[in-house]
Amino acid sequence: MVFAVVVSSIMLARFDGDGIRRDTLAALEAVSGRQWTLGDAVMFKPGVAPVLVLSDLRTPNVVWATRPDLLSVTRIEIESDWMSVLRRRPRIVALRLEGLELNLETGLEDNNNWGTPVPTITPANTATVSAQGLSELHSIELKNTRIRFRSGWGDIEKTYRIESIELRSSGVDSPLVVSVKAQVNEWPVSFSGELGSPAAMIGGGTFGVALEGRYSGHESDAEMQLIGQVGALSGLRDIHLKFSLKANSLNDVGSISGFALPRDTPISITAVVTSSDVGLNLEDYVLRIGQAIIRPSAAPQRR
Repeated sequence: MVFAVVVSSIMLARFDGDGIRRDTLAALEAVSGRQWTLGDAVMFKPGVAPVLVLSDLRTPNVVWATRPDLLSVTRIEIESDWMSVLRRRPRIVALRLEGLELNLETGLEDNNNWGTPVPTITPANTATVSAQGLSELHSIELKNTRIRFRSGWGDIEKTYRIESIELRSSGVDSPLVVSVKAQVNEWPVSFSGELGSPAAMIGGGTFGVALEGRYSGHESDAEMQLIGQVGALSGLRDIHLKFSLKANSLNDVGSISGFALPRDTPISITAVVTSSDVGLNLEDYVLRIGQAIIRPSAAPQRR
């Protein structure tokens, strides 16, 4: 008890909130290629594991978007360990994020707000990220996440609430194990599977995606799968993902983009999601409703 009090007192005396803000923003910019802002107050919480608390993280949206921020986070907790903190080279062991909101939009001119060109991650700024201890990260937890999608082209807007997202890894070169719990129309949706390693993501390399999901509604049950790869986390470049959905019906969904779906009818969807300079495209899209097969033209479908 006495040791903990002494160590905590030393850390509070040496605590450099402004330096942590600068290092955090520099690391985020190196990984994402975007500008970020962070609330002024950075708090230090002593305990069995020391925790830094940051608030009001934001990255701005494009000028034509209807929301000011592309992404915002209300609260971030960064868990470290005492030895690395005392050496002033804190390792980031775990991240906990509360109140993340992601606003995705497509415009009227075949453009989007998430595909803004970003600089390629270089060995120099990749080293900066590693110096912040991101390579030691083994778990990320997100609570109360909201993903909002607005199609300016289709004049449609929808917000999806995600109860929890958990990412865990046994090492920097090991795949991230993913667990997601969300809701669609107040009914549960869950996803689980693996993503590429933190080393590949932080280093700007290609990483794999292998996720399976399930939706359980009042009248409908569905199984989903998303498999493929992403060329780079920064800017979400060179995406090639195969998506499939099979459902005994989509009664609980009711309609897709204003198109009313038939009731009590099996439905399946397959598609390939790719990326280009103007955003995400759907290719090889096939919709089966009962015995009917709908296969749009081979040209990529704008979303």
